Amino acid sequence: MRKKSWRLTAGLATAMLLVPAIPTAGVPGVALPAAFAAENQGKELSKEEAIRSVQNYISIPADFKLERATYQGPERNPFLANAAWSLSWTGKNDAGIYVTLDAATGKLLQYSRYGNETASADQKVSEEAALEAATKFLEKTVSADERAKLSEANEYNMASRLYSSTFGHHPFAFTRIENGIPFIGNGFHLVVDAKGEVEQFSRTWYEGSLPAAKPALTLDEAQEKIAEALPSLVYTRASTITGNFNSDTNYLLLYKYQIGDPQFVDAMSGELLNYTGKPTKKAKLQPLGNTISKASTGKLITKEEAQVIADQVVKKLPGSYRSNGNRGSGATSGPDGVERRRWGFEYTPVQGQGKDQESFRIYIGDRGELVEYRKDDYQPIRRGGAGSSDQTVSWEKAEQNAIQLVKALFAERLGEIAYNPEQRSEMNIKQRLEQDGAYTLSFGWLKDGVPVEDSYFRVEVSATTGEVENIRTDAYELEGIQPAKAKIDQEAAKKLEEENQTLTLTYFLPDPYYASQEEQSSQPFLVYRMVGDAGVVDALSGKWISFEEVSKAQGPQDVGDHPQKEALELAVRYGWLTVTDGKLEPDKPLTRGEAAQIMARAMDRMEFHRRSYYSFSEEQVKPYSFDDIDSKHPLYGVIQKSLQEGLIAKEGRRFEPDKPITRVQLADMAARLLGYGDILNKPEIFVPAYPDLQKSQVPAVTLLSAEGIEFVGATAGKFAPEASVTRAEIAQLLKDMLELQQRKQKN
Repeated sequence: MRKKSWRLTAGLATAMLLVPAIPTAGVPGVALPAAFAAENQGKELSKEEAIRSVQNYISIPADFKLERATYQGPERNPFLANAAWSLSWTGKNDAGIYVTLDAATGKLLQYSRYGNETASADQKVSEEAALEAATKFLEKTVSADERAKLSEANEYNMASRLYSSTFGHHPFAFTRIENGIPFIGNGFHLVVDAKGEVEQFSRTWYEGSLPAAKPALTLDEAQEKIAEALPSLVYTRASTITGNFNSDTNYLLLYKYQIGDPQFVDAMSGELLNYTGKPTKKAKLQPLGNTISKASTGKLITKEEAQVIADQVVKKLPGSYRSNGNRGSGATSGPDGVERRRWGFEYTPVQGQGKDQESFRIYIGDRGELVEYRKDDYQPIRRGGAGSSDQTVSWEKAEQNAIQLVKALFAERLGEIAYNPEQRSEMNIKQRLEQDGAYTLSFGWLKDGVPVEDSYFRVEVSATTGEVENIRTDAYELEGIQPAKAKIDQEAAKKLEEENQTLTLTYFLPDPYYASQEEQSSQPFLVYRMVGDAGVVDALSGKWISFEEVSKAQGPQDVGDHPQKEALELAVRYGWLTVTDGKLEPDKPLTRGEAAQIMARAMDRMEFHRRSYYSFSEEQVKPYSFDDIDSKHPLYGVIQKSLQEGLIAKEGRRFEPDKPITRVQLADMAARLLGYGDILNKPEIFVPAYPDLQKSQVPAVTLLSAEGIEFVGATAGKFAPEASVTRAEIAQLLKDMLELQQRKQKN
């Protein structure tokens, strides 16, 4: 077995490493600077010693420059047992190396490398060669004692989503085994790139003592208990499953475990534990009421209309208030990249309402939604706490006031909002008051009674006065959710889980972040948990979604030896092109809508010319309307973003998104992305690069040609401006533009 051979060869590998190295008590068999090893037992590495340690682990290219070396104490990061050094080096073309090093032991905690990673077909290493590279890296950076306790590669991979192996990238997880029991989540994760080089490494190794490997519960007893642990039905961003963040507004209806859901059985007490390690029972979030807002028409409103809506909101509050009019405006970016306008309106209690009542502001978004309530003296960043405990209101009173105001402000949406009651210890409450002087309470959004994962808003309540100081909710998430009804229930989802995973005795370390909230250190448990093919259940199809299979499907199977293969792979790596069911369809003609979508994605990486957000004006973000792209159209967000950034000209009444895009139309977009939008209407100043161009087509094509960018298939005598464009051709265009940006950065 691989496990046995690893452990048998560990000693020999270590002996070889020990020849040039002076081992330390902290890292037996790993080379560290001799000065530190000999003179600094029990001390921490200096900056210079940390740099030398990193250089001993990995090779830093000669042209890379040290950009940062930051010392972090464990109090700043709950995931660190000791102080650590965070170091980074930068190279050409946005290349970078990032390292975290334990300042006490010199152990390598994290390493990642970024840059131009495209490899040709003959460079791509096999799975076996990648595993060999990962093994050698571990031999260089991890002690023999620790390596002897590791599982085979990917024997236990319970990650929420595997690293994409789209283009020959190979992820490996080596799990720690203690007393014959796997310690899920403890061990080492590495990613080897297509060239056979380790580009990511992370170490998670609990240094304290572990519970005795003697469970009080038998496997059969645990099996009965785990049957009570059922996954929650939730709407989840598709990107968290697929890794395709270009579809960040798409949602899936899934059965999956949430942080507070019971999902482990304590092998000693028999209690069901949640992800934070606390005993828990299944609890369903209850909406604050049953009112549901009307479906949005998508119509954008004016500042004057927003004032009317704000006045109506204020009437829901007890007392009488005087409007002081508009008090500022701004814009934020939604998940589709489109800027959303918002206007603030100030209100003051009329005389006789009491001296202590202060003015506040109501912010209305350009879709007519309430996005924020804020007291005028509210300070997001506080200095100092709330004083002694006898001067503060109770947590229960803060809860009551927060719920009361949320119910008043969102009276028409109570069926879409649920309060997330948090189990706060007295210690945690005291800590928060000393730091912030305020209570923070969380409310979540529901869609048809189903929670929307990671979609919530927070309410801040003054611990001194008990008054709500701020509520802010940009509820864009709900806009992209298509209502659906689960085809299977929780019991059926549980059965699918049991078909793909097995109840196993393991060690489990709760997330250190949650322990830090209680000012406690995270302690491991001996638990029974489901282990096997990591995944979730699709509530609509009733099928198991395997993260490993999803990861494999992200790689295109139809590129082969395509002439633009390198450009296609680069485009997928950067998220410009997406793979569907293993297909990229490189020779498929592009529509205007698809081209706009791809160029908008590229715009986020290639910043040749971007307007300044500091020069914000309402006119800049005022939507330009196309008759065939209304606010309900799937491409509305993309088109608006492109218009706002100048990628698409504000001309004409129709965009025709389903019509094939021509070469000259794509050239126009590319020239605008390069920052030449202001001179594209001045053909008289250009000498045509091709004779088959009409006068209006000359500027864009000629500018690209002057920058060294030529379209695939263009010849000295013919550009073919009206010809269609394939997905492979736009990939090549974007690759050429990226290389242009890199050349400009060098100069």
